[in-house]
Amino acid sequence: MRCYFVFFLLASVVPILAQHASNDVCPNRCNTDRTLSDRECDHPVTRSLCAVEECEDNGYSCSMPGNSFMISNNQLSLLEFVIEYTWSPEQRDLDTSTRFLDGNVGFSCSSANDYLDFGGDNTSKGGTEVAVIDVEKARQDGKWEDSTAIISNAGWFASDNQGGAQMKVYLRRKSDGGLAEEASVSDRINPGTQRTCSPHNVATVKIIRGSLHTRVTLEKA
Repeated sequence: MRCYFVFFLLASVVPILAQHASNDVCPNRCNTDRTLSDRECDHPVTRSLCAVEECEDNGYSCSMPGNSFMISNNQLSLLEFVIEYTWSPEQRDLDTSTRFLDGNVGFSCSSANDYLDFGGDNTSKGGTEVAVIDVEKARQDGKWEDSTAIISNAGWFASDNQGGAQMKVYLRRKSDGGLAEEASVSDRINPGTQRTCSPHNVATVKIIRGSLHTRVTLEKA
């Protein structure tokens, strides 16, 4: 009985580890010769990182949620998060508010903290505003454990709503500013209007830490 139980555990774990070794953390197995069980989808490597759904015919799939990327936990201390807001030459003066933990940076916003910095207010046409966050340093300092979030607000200054803008989230190396490979997501956002720190939520960056990887998901408001 014990041998059978050990064999069952190995049979359920090995496929996940093999997928992990090939950097496929969320192994979607619908419509293949061997479907996943819900037990395999709940393995510690994938738990909370993958979207688990029942297949139409049999078994389960562990798929990557939309507009997401994964990064190895052992790389995070070398990287910083960049939140970038851009608008077209036909548009002018998008005010952004980026919030992480107790910090809030942007035009007329409260203040930064030890992990959050702002590149400055841009009132031009066709501009960019950037916030930089050291998410992993905050975790190492005990500010979060299993999950955290970056809240993005944005609005056009004054009362003229000039339409949509673009938001991008990516990771870059602290040492030289080089971009981390395949670690970016972006989406179109819908700003409001205001004259002070923007209260208009446009997106949330959800950060979920697993046993070996961290998932970053950009959810549009």
